[in-house]
Amino acid sequence: MTRPPPAPVAEPWVPVGRVLVVDDNPEILRDFKSILCPPDSDTRAMRDMEQALFGEAGTVPNLPTFPLVTALQGDEALRLLQEATGTPEPFAVAFVDVRMPPGLDGVEAATKMLALDKAVQIVLCTAFADYRWEQIATLFGDTDRLLILKKPFDPLEVRQLTRALVAKWHLAQERARYVTNLEAAVRERTLALSEANTQLRSEMTERTLAQDNLYRAQRVQALGRLTAGVAHEINNPLSYIRTNLDFVTSELRHNTSLLPFAQLSELTQALSDAQEGVNKIERIVRDVKLYVRGDNTAALPMQVGPAMEEALALLGRSLGLRATIERNFCEVPDVLAVYHRIEQVFVNILSNAMLAFRIDDPGKNRVLVEIAPQGRDEVMVRVRDNGCGIPEADLTRVFDPFFTTRPVGEGTGLGLAVSQGIITNVGGRIDVQSVEGQGTTVTVVLPRARPGACLASVATGQPAVLQTKLSVLALDDDESLLRALERLLKDYQVTTCRTVAGALALARERFFDIILCDVILPGRDGLSLVAELATSQPAQAERVILMTGGTLSIQEMHAIRSAGCPCIDKPFTAAQLAAVIQTRLQLPPSRPAHA
Repeated sequence: MTRPPPAPVAEPWVPVGRVLVVDDNPEILRDFKSILCPPDSDTRAMRDMEQALFGEAGTVPNLPTFPLVTALQGDEALRLLQEATGTPEPFAVAFVDVRMPPGLDGVEAATKMLALDKAVQIVLCTAFADYRWEQIATLFGDTDRLLILKKPFDPLEVRQLTRALVAKWHLAQERARYVTNLEAAVRERTLALSEANTQLRSEMTERTLAQDNLYRAQRVQALGRLTAGVAHEINNPLSYIRTNLDFVTSELRHNTSLLPFAQLSELTQALSDAQEGVNKIERIVRDVKLYVRGDNTAALPMQVGPAMEEALALLGRSLGLRATIERNFCEVPDVLAVYHRIEQVFVNILSNAMLAFRIDDPGKNRVLVEIAPQGRDEVMVRVRDNGCGIPEADLTRVFDPFFTTRPVGEGTGLGLAVSQGIITNVGGRIDVQSVEGQGTTVTVVLPRARPGACLASVATGQPAVLQTKLSVLALDDDESLLRALERLLKDYQVTTCRTVAGALALARERFFDIILCDVILPGRDGLSLVAELATSQPAQAERVILMTGGTLSIQEMHAIRSAGCPCIDKPFTAAQLAAVIQTRLQLPPSRPAHA
């Protein structure tokens, strides 16, 4: 019975790499080839012989074959190594004979080969003691890529050495690829982390900015609540102070013969100073209210050039003595804004520029005012000075209400805060850039007006003299203000009341030509009076004039507009009250039958 041929023994897979053999003896080269590149026929012959002799399948292993390249001289080997380096098939191992006359010897060639290829494994083959080990160690340094093979060598030794060095070379290649891939992964991860860090920093910056804006909004909200109460508490006494001052001034004017001229002149001056103090308090309260609630005046098409010229003229001599004014006005389209408010903004900015100069020196001090179009839909107004500038730490606070770098008593700190409210209320923006010691630049950008543009309706009235024989009902919870109104309207039929219920009862008994009613009252407010009169006595509701000393909420302002009632801010002058009353009396009186 014929037995099947012997099966080869499975062995661990060993990677195969190219081998370079350098020797000047062709016989040695042939020996290396027979060891590292055995033909398959030799292996089959050994198996057949074993089966014939022993009658059973053999166990001859499969021997790997290594791609082999030979060279007779060191220079040729270097050329072959250089050509293979960096290609898909580099050399893994090089067997180099030490003696190869007449060219480079093996040690010199191996030294250059190690420098040329950073991965190749070198085996020095020698039968003579041309170099001592100490010399070789000195020449090659501390390297793990050099081995010494003594001649004559055993074929098994050569094969095992080659297999081990090729495997080591493959591991080194794998390690290098792994390190390269790892470095690439680290770079990619580092880049991702850097981008994430940048995004995180950006988000943190945005969050900090949002928190700052929220904090500022909360402060404004708190200021609004404070202003609503404080303004009401200030404006009420301010109203009767102003009214009483007007009353005393009017009495003195009509009774000049009762006092000596000198005493009369001194009293008149005292009253004038008191009126100026009232005006200053009124401006501060008005600016605070404007900052908190904005302006309800209509925004209409206007030219910024004339408004700037009027602001410059208003400051006039004081600004001209301190600095040289330079103008650079381009032709610009109309903007949508409130003329007198924009003029107020320009005055505030120019005043700050003037105060940026510590001394009067028009030769050195410069204020450049520029007006130019910005894009197709905006107009830019810029005021630039070369004054003292603003410290960097203060730049973030310049729009905060009541913040000022001026000495106590030289400013309220509301100029830029109010200006920002005015500009943003019409859809514009304002920016301040400054370098301490070099100057400040304030830029205002306003939207271009479109044909027929108008942000709100506005009612105007001219100062008037109160008609006689008017019946007036004055409703307020402050007795001092009621007495002041009685003095102001002493030539007319004035009835006073402190509650809405009392006013409704009086209105049912008789018809009043005018009803002056405070918006904020204890219990039921002035708007509830208007609402009930509109239902029960519409003709009487048409004669209501509301008064307010506080800051109205958006809902209250909407309710007032819906009711169609004029509203006058406290404190008011006699002329202002007369103008509002005249406007209200333009409606034809429709008295009830029992009036």
